[in-house]
Amino acid sequence: MKRTFKRFAGSSSSGRFRQDGKVLVCADAETVKVFDSERGTQLRALKGHSSVVNATRFSAPHPLRLVSAGNDKTVRLWDLTSASTLATCEGHTDYVRCVSESSQGHGSIWASGSYDHTVRIWDVRDSKNTSCTMTLNHEEPVDAVVHFGGGGLVASAGGPSIKIWDLASGGRLLHTLENHQKSVTGLCLDSTGRRLLSCGADGQLKIYDTESFKVCHSLKYSSQLLSVALSPNGRTLAAGTVSGELVLRTRRVQENNSAATATVSRAKRGIRGTDNEEVEIVTSKRKRKMRPHDLMLKKFQYRDALDTVLETRDPVQTMAVIDELIYRNGLEIALQQRKDSVELIPLLKFLVKYTSDPKYSKILLQVCNDVLDIYAPILGKNVRVDELFFQLQHRVALEVQMQTKLAPLKGSIDSLLAASLSSS
Repeated sequence: MKRTFKRFAGSSSSGRFRQDGKVLVCADAETVKVFDSERGTQLRALKGHSSVVNATRFSAPHPLRLVSAGNDKTVRLWDLTSASTLATCEGHTDYVRCVSESSQGHGSIWASGSYDHTVRIWDVRDSKNTSCTMTLNHEEPVDAVVHFGGGGLVASAGGPSIKIWDLASGGRLLHTLENHQKSVTGLCLDSTGRRLLSCGADGQLKIYDTESFKVCHSLKYSSQLLSVALSPNGRTLAAGTVSGELVLRTRRVQENNSAATATVSRAKRGIRGTDNEEVEIVTSKRKRKMRPHDLMLKKFQYRDALDTVLETRDPVQTMAVIDELIYRNGLEIALQQRKDSVELIPLLKFLVKYTSDPKYSKILLQVCNDVLDIYAPILGKNVRVDELFFQLQHRVALEVQMQTKLAPLKGSIDSLLAASLSSS
């Protein structure tokens, strides 16, 4: 496990990475949250939906835009720069479960699937006058929708069937695929567009040839499937199960003198792999061993948690604890009652070293202000503490001066970005 994202008021769902992998979006009840995928910090909390959000997705041509859909029967287009709604698509009469972006239209054409049995195609070029350009009747509650590479075809999944629609000819139904015994819950395409993958409540994962739309491969899982995804290189297949497990299948190909040969690793729990495949099960039920400072946070021992993480000298872990303390309104409790220089010096050293770091300065300036307010009266009692206080004061002054100079430049950049997005 590389990173855990917390701070959810309800159940999180529909996690999606941006194409560059630096930002993650997901739903938290009726709120859309955006995280820095490297640091795990929350960047935005987008509020506008009046009910639970079911689907989120970044726009490929516009990395500062994303779309969400939910149980309030709406589809919303968001601008990350201003954290505001650019467009609201209304027309569905039941929960909206899925969205997909067309590769044509430069991020202005979206499809949404709903429990009202329809797939709607939206044109969001005019944010003040969004319109449904086409309505496709799937005749079953729609759980998944995906655009094909050219943008002319759309696949929708609902009930035990998958339907292929030709948008170029006015939404004509081209194919109906009925290879699942129960409801189809997920769809995805490989990076080449030659294979369509589907998963369902029958525990089956089907792979179709997109030229003939015939099943070319089938996999059986021991649990009902909820979602499916394929890595860009086509070697790793991920499937989410109703039991809370993530099952990863990876092709492990080794080069030989004559030809490529495959290694085989079999899975437990009755999940069968092919002869060139390794199967790995990642379960959410396995308890992760907590770090000492995490245990102290869990017990509301805020001061001890901060002292313990400072001993690690790891800025990433320390900033995570400080961020959590701010979120819990426990930072002031953690900073107080450090009468002994032994307890105060490690905190001052950390602030002196990292306050000027751009990744941490915004939060640490707040911590510096609190420390200076609390411990200014003890100046003159310890030479080492006095020295660190003067260094910290100098660092804070330089950082404030730098940010004051950069503020007008940031405003100009934000204005240019907003203007370029509105013009596109």
